[in-house]
Amino acid sequence: MDKRIITLITDFGLRDGYVGVMKGVISGINPDASVIDISHRVAPQDISEAAAILKDSYRYFPKGAIHLLVVDPGVGGSRRPIIVETPDYTFVGPDNGVFTPIYESGEVLRVTEISNREMLLPYISSTFHGRDVFAPAAAHLSKLLPSSIFGPEITDYVRIKASVPEIKGDIMTGEVAYIDNFGNLITNIDIGTLRNFCEDENFDVEIKGKTIHGLKKTYAASAGGKLIALIGSSNRLEIAVNQGNAGDFLKTEKGAIVKVRKGGGRHLKYKLNLFLFIATVFTTLFAGALQQGVNPLVTPWKIYKGFPFSFTLLSILLIHELGHFFTSRKHKIQATLPYFIPAPSFIGTFGAVISMKELPRSRSAIMDIGVSGPLAGFVVAVAAYILGLYLPSGQSTLTLSPVGESILSKALIWLIRGDVPEHASILIHPIGFAGWLGLFVTSLNLLPVGQLDGGHVSYALLGDKQRFLAWFTVFILIFLGLFVWQGWLFWAFLTLIIGIRHPKPIDPQKKDPRSCCLDHLYHHLHAHPLCLLKKFIAYHYFLLDFASTGIV
Repeated sequence: MDKRIITLITDFGLRDGYVGVMKGVISGINPDASVIDISHRVAPQDISEAAAILKDSYRYFPKGAIHLLVVDPGVGGSRRPIIVETPDYTFVGPDNGVFTPIYESGEVLRVTEISNREMLLPYISSTFHGRDVFAPAAAHLSKLLPSSIFGPEITDYVRIKASVPEIKGDIMTGEVAYIDNFGNLITNIDIGTLRNFCEDENFDVEIKGKTIHGLKKTYAASAGGKLIALIGSSNRLEIAVNQGNAGDFLKTEKGAIVKVRKGGGRHLKYKLNLFLFIATVFTTLFAGALQQGVNPLVTPWKIYKGFPFSFTLLSILLIHELGHFFTSRKHKIQATLPYFIPAPSFIGTFGAVISMKELPRSRSAIMDIGVSGPLAGFVVAVAAYILGLYLPSGQSTLTLSPVGESILSKALIWLIRGDVPEHASILIHPIGFAGWLGLFVTSLNLLPVGQLDGGHVSYALLGDKQRFLAWFTVFILIFLGLFVWQGWLFWAFLTLIIGIRHPKPIDPQKKDPRSCCLDHLYHHLHAHPLCLLKKFIAYHYFLLDFASTGIV
């Protein structure tokens, strides 16, 4: 006798004996049948959830399997017990629409009403057809009996109206089809529908007032406790919380509305960014005025004297961060607008940052994003420094140190101001001082550590070996701090706080077609390891990193 597989999907749960009794009936009729549980935790009497689970699972079994599904709110009523046959599978259950996904597949060969009492248990209760009707029918089918002996063929079988996403303009509206045991929200938006709708554009997923930017590849691609969207094993859009329960997190239930909005990131939040920018304008104006000998607390109407310094420094920072921002958008990675950081310091700010909402997909993308900001800011900083050296001197003092001033800075001073004795101090226009600060801060940001820009670039070039360069950098900083300038000890400590390692992209081995020239660079570096340092210095002006230490 051929062995057949029977699968079970029910809403019975496992607390009671219902599932076990059904298996006993099947075994009594066909001891050679192999019974496999798919799920017994369908929400009670939820036909649409049962249909969704069936749709996601039935094709993963060997051809010939019999899928027995009992979610039957109409048990004992007028609804019919049926058998649905396709070329590869047979389905047994109530005629209440639970087999709608099978009907929609277009593969149905025959639907048969189960009416032959000889194929059922002698006594049929009005409340447990899973035991008395469906289990016996499935067991007899597993003995390769034809469906025609169970009863007549029918064509008026029940369908339920399938919930499908609706598209209006740039918004697709779907819903949560069911919530799995982990609290993951499985939607009715399948991967094909999503791809056809978005057509490689960025998009946001919105649910219960929360916005999720783009998709993650895995649950672990996001920090624990964070809401993410991804394509799950069912090939449908899924909303989850890594190491958490999305259903509890959002306090939501099946049927909740889910929206996919094309052009994700176009509706960027900007209120906090604007507030911090305005605050940084005031702090840098204040700092710039102090540098010109004006105390805004005493003569507030003269704070305008800080404008050249403030405008120049903020321009350098803004161009730097916009370089990151637009390159992130080019690689279809969601990123925030720049956050400026005001500070009561002699320059009025701790800089600016943007935050990427998802990991880059490749090392090529990391390279592009990491280097775009420093290169953009570098151009503006050099222009400002040159202009400042030409303009009439202000009150800003630049102290030149033979071990600290960068080669570039010395060359520009020599070309514009002529020979200047070592250890001398020169007066420089506020625009020039802001340009020098831009060079200095940018060079520090290129230290090949963690998530600094230099860390991005060095990881893109070296992969996991980047950590060795990062530790070497820390040791160099400590050495310089002990024997050259104590300020380097602070930066060594700061790099340890930031972290040495660089996070991996989603696909570390992926070659990004947008950066094909970088693939050549990787290959070239692999073939000629000795050119690594030369390429790194030439492409990223790394000479500035340990040279721009003019503040002593």
